Amino acid sequence: AGARCDRFEAVGYLSAAEAGIDAHVAPDAAAVDAGDAGDSVGRTLLDDCEPGDASGLSAETIATLMKGGDEGLTWLYPYDGTVFPSGLQAPLVMWGGSTGDAVYVRLHSMSFEYRGCLAPTAAGQLVFPQRGWDLAQAVTAGAADPFTLELTVITGGKVLGPISEHVVIAAGALPGSLYYMTLGSTLGGAMTIGEMSIVRVRPGHAAELALGSGGCTGCHSLSADGSHLIANASSMGSSFTLSATSSPAPLLSPTPGGEYAALVPDGSLYLATAHPTGGGPRSYGAGASMNATLYETATGSAIVDTGIPAGATVPSFSADGAHLAFNDPAITGGNGLALMEFSESSRQASNYRVVFTNASQYPGWPTFLPDGKAVVFSLGAASDYSGGGTGLGVITPGPATDVYLVDASSHASTILARAMGFATSADAASNTTYLPYGAGDIHQNFDPYVSPAASGGYAWVFFDSRRNYGNVGLLRAVWCAAVDVSGDGIYAIDPSHPAFLLPGQELTTSNFRPVPVVDP
Repeated sequence: AGARCDRFEAVGYLSAAEAGIDAHVAPDAAAVDAGDAGDSVGRTLLDDCEPGDASGLSAETIATLMKGGDEGLTWLYPYDGTVFPSGLQAPLVMWGGSTGDAVYVRLHSMSFEYRGCLAPTAAGQLVFPQRGWDLAQAVTAGAADPFTLELTVITGGKVLGPISEHVVIAAGALPGSLYYMTLGSTLGGAMTIGEMSIVRVRPGHAAELALGSGGCTGCHSLSADGSHLIANASSMGSSFTLSATSSPAPLLSPTPGGEYAALVPDGSLYLATAHPTGGGPRSYGAGASMNATLYETATGSAIVDTGIPAGATVPSFSADGAHLAFNDPAITGGNGLALMEFSESSRQASNYRVVFTNASQYPGWPTFLPDGKAVVFSLGAASDYSGGGTGLGVITPGPATDVYLVDASSHASTILARAMGFATSADAASNTTYLPYGAGDIHQNFDPYVSPAASGGYAWVFFDSRRNYGNVGLLRAVWCAAVDVSGDGIYAIDPSHPAFLLPGQELTTSNFRPVPVVDP
């Protein structure tokens, strides 16, 4: 009836051979950006800078934005050099120096380009368009072809920018879900101040309540395969079985020593943490055992003569169940980490050795990289590793704490400097940070936990941090950092990258103790 197509969008280019044309014919000049070397053959292009797009920007405004202007913009988030896994929601891009009436954002690499001329989501903020982010994830080559992220804004006719930084989208997604403890969540309906619950985040999805029965629900641990969860629930230790989609199903309650336990990968056994100073949550109240004990998860039966030291605190099994790490109060009063080999079939631990000590700080929450060749842990000024000991409040600072790594063979250790907000370990020692809000955001990183499976060439380390999230404000929230997987199994220098805030979590709560698993 006379209808015709009058809007077109470039989403990719064919090679000359694929298009069946003379190889000497150049691509459309309009598709080649003057700032890029070579031509655009093979580059995927998505262009949201056409007059009349959903932003409603005029051709004049678009031309002015793309031309650029003066200096004066600063990046607030994401950080330069961040590695994102595939499969996530698009990040919230944030900047300082101008609120922005309109924004030109460009994400490009050798194989991909997205251009957006858009209205800001809020002052100094733009949710990167999801379809552009999804397409970038679909064609990413990971670190072999990093992206340049550029930003220009116009406010009251004044143009600032462009500013640019580099990010990588890994050629692999997070391997499963994350369960974290939260203070003040309303996912299960109205909750009173001080109530805690356990929340699950699946990549690409919003947070969902996993467990919350009022009061204090948390102090949780999970098996690496995501089949079992043990936590404090209804004022006692309780265990649950999990499926990929359904709510946790009760298994055993009360579960002795069920708070902050370490489960073997299939969840059939767990090691209850010791309480060497007599404190911390315990399943049976103040009279509960203070010693580390191995239990059968289904029955709660204790297993004797395991070779595990009675003082083993905040323990963790490796992803294959063959290794065990823990803080041992027998090492200079709790200032050291120990490793042992573990056999699930014989239920025996052996080959005790000390791999890390510090004269004045306390290592806690050891967690293995997926290859079992190194251990990530927190190192802080306080010996209480629980949420209460690290400061649960969104604003109240906890004890100075950062996340470190120790090589299991050489015992060489290093701060995960780039993940903690420092360009180098020397910068960490001098408190020189790249975090945009400076010294107030450093040394506030707690409760590390490594995903049991690597993906896209990286291990993924989760931790909770008290820091500013761009211009959203000061939060206690869950962050994640990529760690390079060593080709030779040696971890002698900082293998980390700047962290990103985990999308999907609630941002009006205090979130901590992140535990990643592979979904059943």
